[in-house]
Amino acid sequence: MFRANFQRTGVYQTIGVHQLGGLKWKFQQPPEIASRMPGFHWRLTAGDGIVCAKSPGDGENLYGLDSQTGQLLWRYQIGKGKKFFPLGIDNGVVYFGYRRLDSVTRDEYLIAVNVQTGQQKWQFKLPFQTTTFSFESLVSLSSPAVADGVVYIGGSDGNLYVVDASSGEFLWHFKTTKNMALTSPAIDEGILCVYSSDGYLYAVDVTTRQQRWKFEIGALSSSLFSASVPVMANEKVYITSGDNTLYSLDIQTGETLWTFKAANHLLYQPAVAEHILCVGSSEGLFYALDLETNQPIWTFKTGDFRYWSSPVIADGIVYLGSEGFLQALNLETGEQLWQFQPPLPDQWVLDPPMFFYGLFNQFLKVFTGNTFNLEKFSSPVIADGVVYVGCSNGYLYALHK
Repeated sequence: MFRANFQRTGVYQTIGVHQLGGLKWKFQQPPEIASRMPGFHWRLTAGDGIVCAKSPGDGENLYGLDSQTGQLLWRYQIGKGKKFFPLGIDNGVVYFGYRRLDSVTRDEYLIAVNVQTGQQKWQFKLPFQTTTFSFESLVSLSSPAVADGVVYIGGSDGNLYVVDASSGEFLWHFKTTKNMALTSPAIDEGILCVYSSDGYLYAVDVTTRQQRWKFEIGALSSSLFSASVPVMANEKVYITSGDNTLYSLDIQTGETLWTFKAANHLLYQPAVAEHILCVGSSEGLFYALDLETNQPIWTFKTGDFRYWSSPVIADGIVYLGSEGFLQALNLETGEQLWQFQPPLPDQWVLDPPMFFYGLFNQFLKVFTGNTFNLEKFSSPVIADGVVYVGCSNGYLYALHK
């Protein structure tokens, strides 16, 4: 499931990697994809012995890989000109949305694919209105949340759509105030929260299908890769806003319990486990906050880096991607346990993305003194003592203890 579960906490209930043993396997996106201009984010999910992956720059294919060997088992093709939404997996089925924007067709679909065979189970067409399409619609990609045999997904038309997980049959929808895009929903305690680019966080009772409350948090985050996704845990809702504020809200009423700001720096998607909330900022600092007091327990900084992926947590370890490295930190203390840097392939000069990144990184370092690194790690997925993480260099890595 995107962000580990339908509460979107980023916490995987599995064995972690306390000491990095090495590289279990790596998977490179196909040559015809790698030869294009390098992309940015991988979309990953894992379950039932399969890793489902969408590589950066590839809007055409979903790959099913053997989680032990990295062998390609199947490829689900949806054609050119598509944009994948984040993936979600549940009971042997991977769910995802895609958007098609070309000179002829503009539409959106929710797809269900069997993870063992790569065969489509069903598809559900999401209404798509080009008259209200906006920048926020472009960057708001809703990952489906699957709970109790029901799939919830936000549309680009201001509607939350609810369909049957086994058949794709439409069940009901909830309309927000404007025809604007919704980000990924979260569910807990019978309440669903979803952020709309109209500037409001909506709380919906999934039994009565009525709005419980809404809370104004402002415009979509200014980062293209950090759209506001609510996190629900401990009877609270946590969400970052476009004005660089992290909110803690009461799940029943929407009342503000506390806020946190890191000067005027952008805050990324948080992860919440036990009594700690972890969140990175564009100033290059990563914070662990006490959930009761909202005070930092520890902070972590890596050089001059300004990029953090959405953190995930498993087995008392925080994993987060940064520029050039995947970091693993002790959740309680912030101590760095290990870091992983992409190894150079034997024929790296003949590898288009690796050559591009190596050349451009060296240019920046020599001529500008800038330590900016184009190799960026996406948010990892943890399963059965293995860390699966994609890099913008076109490789997916499986790391084990």
